[in-house]
Amino acid sequence: MNILFFQQKNVIIFPYVDLKHLHSLEIFTAGHNIVDLESTALHDLKGLLEFESTNTYSQSPSLYFIYNLDKSKVKEVMSLENIRCILNASENVSELVNGSRFIFYNKKSNQFLNLDESDLSFEEFLITSSANKEVLQDTIHKIKVISSRIFAELNQDNSSNTLPQLLKDFDKKYWKKILDFTGYYFDIDVPDLSQLQICDDPQGDKKVDENLQDFSDEYTILVSTNRNIGKEFIQLLHDYRSKKVNSSHLALEQLFNPLELYNYLRNHHWKENIPDTFIKEWSEMKLSQYKLTEADWDDFESILSKLQLHKPIYQRNEDKSINNTKSEPVHSISPIKTNMPSIKDFAKYKVWIMDMLGEIESNLKLPLTAKKISRATKVTHSTTQELNKKYSGKGKTQLLVFIDTTNILNEDRDENDNLKVENIIKISKELESKGYDYEHIIDANSRHRFDDKIQIDKLINEGKVKQSPYGVEADLYVLECANRLDGKIVSNDAFRDHWDKYGQSWVYNHRIACKFMRGEFIILST
Repeated sequence: MNILFFQQKNVIIFPYVDLKHLHSLEIFTAGHNIVDLESTALHDLKGLLEFESTNTYSQSPSLYFIYNLDKSKVKEVMSLENIRCILNASENVSELVNGSRFIFYNKKSNQFLNLDESDLSFEEFLITSSANKEVLQDTIHKIKVISSRIFAELNQDNSSNTLPQLLKDFDKKYWKKILDFTGYYFDIDVPDLSQLQICDDPQGDKKVDENLQDFSDEYTILVSTNRNIGKEFIQLLHDYRSKKVNSSHLALEQLFNPLELYNYLRNHHWKENIPDTFIKEWSEMKLSQYKLTEADWDDFESILSKLQLHKPIYQRNEDKSINNTKSEPVHSISPIKTNMPSIKDFAKYKVWIMDMLGEIESNLKLPLTAKKISRATKVTHSTTQELNKKYSGKGKTQLLVFIDTTNILNEDRDENDNLKVENIIKISKELESKGYDYEHIIDANSRHRFDDKIQIDKLINEGKVKQSPYGVEADLYVLECANRLDGKIVSNDAFRDHWDKYGQSWVYNHRIACKFMRGEFIILST
């Protein structure tokens, strides 16, 4: 936390660290976009990083997780200015220690090679006072929000008069560390702590807040007892804020941090306790459409009991056959106005029917449910049987990859926002050059989005491109194929919506990241 977050320095870890442990450091990367790079798959790592640093459209800076680096590539990355990164070297790179911009950590000896001693009392306080990882992450985000407000205040009138008010939620002995972080992150000069006009007058602003209570323990019970119930509570909290609370009365962190918002509501709107109407709406799980199981109901009633909340009038679901499923919400679709071709020209009529089905599926935007997962499993079973026959004679000499083609092609569209058929050819050639067997998979409704519809139809008819079956999302179809056939996935999607089913570590270990750069397709990780 001290190195990555508060000091905004880079870390080089050696030797090898598995991805799961490496990505556990993401909690300390607030304010950055995370980019994964596998160095062995890149011919010009330095050129790629230089290009990215000057051609990004994101408001947040990038922080790179780069792994499997050899000594020469570590040296290349270290030569770059203004880079934020966490590097994992495959060999001993201790001889490259130079200055303190990159902090070296030897995993074998469990030692930092060039880390100066610093006061870690704030870091220790944050960790010990956080009930779990999620609470710690919220607090780190809160510090980042405060830092952004400090930066805005200094830019607006170059005055530090309002800074004590922004920092008031933390003990004064920790203010310097937050100010220093602001300077490191935004690369600005911040005022010394001695320059701040700190008012210790008990009749000052603090008098307004002296009767405010901290409801963090309550919040932890509400959101940590049961994951699905907790997620619904947070969504409903923000929904309540948007409908019932004047946002001008809220501090910035209260708009985005659910713990801060809950504290505000308990101190100002819900002084007696959480309203019965809110609890009843919470129990209905309308926002997430999650169907509570018997175990969930037990957890829900346990929360109410612990916090001495009134039990609303509701009907517990006794049907155990639909546990862990979400009820299907009802969706309405606008009529699709288009000219239907004559059935006499059956080829055109068939294409029209398939396009209409794709449009309907796109408009519905149905959530992932047990029924959809079940359908994906069934249709994927027939696909995997077909592919098993196709690749059975090749043995295991080549790795089979499933390409999330629509996802990748969206990165490099033409001037009319169409997907380029030529990019499918580029992807195929790059994978062939690396010895992969591959299957292109596109969304069922994306065929009409290509610049050359005749050519994409030809590729589909020849079996060179597969469409995900209607009613099955392409990302779920790709994941299920890779899972069943022990293959990998080429995609830029992190598939977060599917971590519950496949596991975060499985997705990280089976995903091959890639990118279109200057019109060329590049594999970033293998």
